[in-house]
Amino acid sequence: MTSMSEPATRDAVRRLLLDLSNAADDGNISWAQIQVKVVVAEEAAAQVEQDVRDTGTNPSTRAV
Repeated sequence: MTSMSEPATRDAVRRLLLDLSNAADDGNISWAQIQVKVVVAEEAAAQVEQDVRDTGTNPSTRAV
């Protein structure tokens, strides 16, 4: 589990996702299995859920 409160951590997560995206664009990823668990503010939840659906998967969500 990683807290996203620190700018350096947020930047590292962004770099990871960008590096994965670039590797896919370059044809260096043939298959991916990714599990992400996040706690997001209610006002951001709908967009994040839609972003997940846009990848072709279904989010599991619950209110906390």
